[in-house]
Amino acid sequence: MSKVTRDPFDNSQREKDEEKNLEAFRKEADFQEALINVLNTREGMTVLKRIFDDSGFFSSAFDTNALNMARKEGKREFAQQVFNNVLKYAPEKIGELRPKETK
Repeated sequence: MSKVTRDPFDNSQREKDEEKNLEAFRKEADFQEALINVLNTREGMTVLKRIFDDSGFFSSAFDTNALNMARKEGKREFAQQVFNNVLKYAPEKIGELRPKETK
C-alpha cells in the first residue's frame, strides 16, 4: 500500500472538494425547488397522498406473519424518506398529506 503525501501548498484538491460541495448544494437546491413545486399542485399532492396511503405510512406495520411485516416496513421506509423531505422543505404541507379522521 503506497502512502500518498499531500502538498499543503497545492490547492487543486481543495478546489475539487469545493466544486463537489457546490455541485451537491446545487442538486439539493434543485430538489428542494422541485419538491415545493410538486407540493403546490393538486396533482402532486394527489400522488404523494397515494404514496402515503399505499405504503401504510400513517398506520402500524405490525403483522403476525414476519414476511408480511417486513414487506410493510420496507414500504414504510420509502414513505419515511419522502415524508422527511416534505418535513424538511415544506413542513406546512404535512397536515394536508395526513389522512383525514373519520367520525
